[in-house]
Amino acid sequence: MDKENATYASSDGIFCDKMKETLIIYPAGKATDHFQLLPPSLTKIGSMSFFYSKNLKNVMIPKHVTSIGISAFFGCDNLTDIVLLGDAPIEGVADVENAFPADIAQKAKLWVRNGTADAYKADPFWGQFSNIEEAKISSDEEKNHQYEFFVMDDNTKSANVLSVKNNALDYTIVMPETVSDGTNTYHVDYLGDFMLEDALENVKEVVVKHTPKYVGANAFDSASGHADAFFTCDI
Repeated sequence: MDKENATYASSDGIFCDKMKETLIIYPAGKATDHFQLLPPSLTKIGSMSFFYSKNLKNVMIPKHVTSIGISAFFGCDNLTDIVLLGDAPIEGVADVENAFPADIAQKAKLWVRNGTADAYKADPFWGQFSNIEEAKISSDEEKNHQYEFFVMDDNTKSANVLSVKNNALDYTIVMPETVSDGTNTYHVDYLGDFMLEDALENVKEVVVKHTPKYVGANAFDSASGHADAFFTCDI
């Protein structure tokens, strides 16, 4: 798409409004078996944006999305995993006509942020899902750090770190190469959007010693501003 277009924009082949806040069309041909990462700037999943995307199996809805339009996921009959990155349920979905396939609550697993499952179960729409699972927590007791993460691929043991909570004395956070839920160990392949949002204000720098597949938008922005990122690996 022409960058000079005053109304619309494209992000990795995804059709959005100019500010990349509303998803207009997600091309069906982009859908694969892997989680579909959407622009983190989105606040709305537009009407019919995924309409009849039969190959769509997994989708990760960005943190700041507050609404899902009419028939947004209608016809996505093979959708089995929905990840919601927001800190609270997206409200009003029960009142949106055909936002998802009619049987989605019985067929798909809903992945939500750690500590939010009860809020989703109380929601008129999300509460219909029979399978709701929270993000996992990996703790580093020596450094007193906690890493919240989703498993992106159970076969390759790939993880997406969503947030980091740190010790009050920390000036530097050294990202781990792996995280664990106490049973399985996963490789940190994704540094999530807004990853340091929950970190304490004193964080000034982040060191990454391994090569991630994805570094999210504003991943190194903490409560006190932007932390310097140092990659001591091949990028």
